[in-house]
Amino acid sequence: MSFDRHALKKTMVEDCLTLSVDALVRARMLISGQRTAGTWQWRNSYSKGQRAALNPVSDLSDDNAPYLFLIYRLAGIGEDVEYEVAITASRPHYGGRRWWFVCPGEIGKPCARRVGRLFLPPGAKYFGCRHCYDLQYRSCQERRGRFERYRRSKLELDKLPYDVALTRVFRTLDKIHRNGYGSTSVTALSGI
Repeated sequence: MSFDRHALKKTMVEDCLTLSVDALVRARMLISGQRTAGTWQWRNSYSKGQRAALNPVSDLSDDNAPYLFLIYRLAGIGEDVEYEVAITASRPHYGGRRWWFVCPGEIGKPCARRVGRLFLPPGAKYFGCRHCYDLQYRSCQERRGRFERYRRSKLELDKLPYDVALTRVFRTLDKIHRNGYGSTSVTALSGI
C-alpha cells in the first residue's frame, strides 16, 4: 500500500492571515477603558500591495464584557463578514494587564480557548485559533523531513556490513569537518 506523504500535511500558519493581540495593542487599537476603531491591513510581501483589510472596533470600556468587533470582506466570495470576538484579560505577576482573544471557533460552536492570535486560513470565513483549524507551523513540517532523511540513511547503513558502514560515517564526518559545521550529517550521510 503506498500513500502520498504530502497529502498528510496540514495547512500552515504562514499561509493564513494572522490577527495578534500584541500587534493590536502596539497599534493602539486595544486601549484599556476605551472604545477604539481603526483599519488593519495585511500586505503582500512580493508585490507590496494590499492583501486584505480589516476594520476592527474594540470596546474595552466595560471590564466585564470587553470585545473586538471584526468587519472585513472576503476577496474570493465578495461577502462582507461582521462578528464579535470576546476579549479577556489576565494580570501578570509583574503588574499591568495582558489581553487575550477568546476564540470564537465556528459561529454557533465557540471554541472558547484563550489565545494571543487568531488565524484566517485560505477559503475560511471566520478567524479562529490554531487548534480549531488544525494549523501547523512550517518549521514542524520541515523537522519531520529532516527526521525522515535521518531514518532513511540509518536504514541504509544498517543494511551494510559493519566495516563499510563505519567507513562511510568517518568519510561523512571528515567532509563535515572540511566544509564546516553548518551542514548536517544527516544530509551528508544520505548523499554517500
